[in-house]
Amino acid sequence: MGWGNQPAPREGQTAPDAALTRLDGAVVSLSELVNEGPVLLAFYKDNCPVCQMTLPYLNRIRDGKLKVLAVGQDNLTRARAFARDWGIEYETLIDPADEYEASNAFGITHVPAMFVVDEGMKIRWASTGFVRADLEGLEELAGMAVITEADDVPAAKPG
Repeated sequence: MGWGNQPAPREGQTAPDAALTRLDGAVVSLSELVNEGPVLLAFYKDNCPVCQMTLPYLNRIRDGKLKVLAVGQDNLTRARAFARDWGIEYETLIDPADEYEASNAFGITHVPAMFVVDEGMKIRWASTGFVRADLEGLEELAGMAVITEADDVPAAKPG
């Protein structure tokens, strides 16, 4: 989690152009990531049970209209282990825990915290924790379902 020094941006607001680190060590800005189209950023901590429950569902939309990106608030080793242990099939980036630069820029106080950011850096969708209705509502933006009627999941689980 970040320190929540500022409020989280909401739908319709401009996303901060935060820097994130790829698993190969390269630093990339959010504005670079959205050049190819809208992205779903899913901030998580590896020891968060709600993150462990939520992020695998995002595998279902990895080939849809959004580029799905996990953003670990841990170190490189822990981010790789989380992706392996929880079957994450999309790119993982890190927001190093020593500063939480991106997390603080997004005003994150709880994880998972998820944001869809479009090519114009506008936030199109945001959700914190596991909220079934929010994830079902993501289908229009993703072009694919995240949660289906067959999934036996709670209506909500706070992060």
